[in-house]
Amino acid sequence: MEDWDSYDTVFIGCPVWWWTAPMIINTFTESYDFKGKTVIPFCTYASTYRDETLAKIVELTPDAKHLKGFGAVSRNTDGITEWLKEIKVIK
Repeated sequence: MEDWDSYDTVFIGCPVWWWTAPMIINTFTESYDFKGKTVIPFCTYASTYRDETLAKIVELTPDAKHLKGFGAVSRNTDGITEWLKEIKVIK
């Protein structure tokens, strides 16, 4: 990722694969320094393991500040706008 240091806030999202975040999320988080960054986790899932996946993203970025994550069931976008307002990303 170019110009990593210019970003203060990073959304990290993924589908739930085999009950957790896919390995590419591990690779991404190992590749960058998250100290001083704000991480906002999100995921898509079919039925379960939303909380575990969001927690895994937080676990992989221990030096970051974390805002409340969001999980969307399949392609359902209900609640996304409200969540972004709640965490003060949009008005």
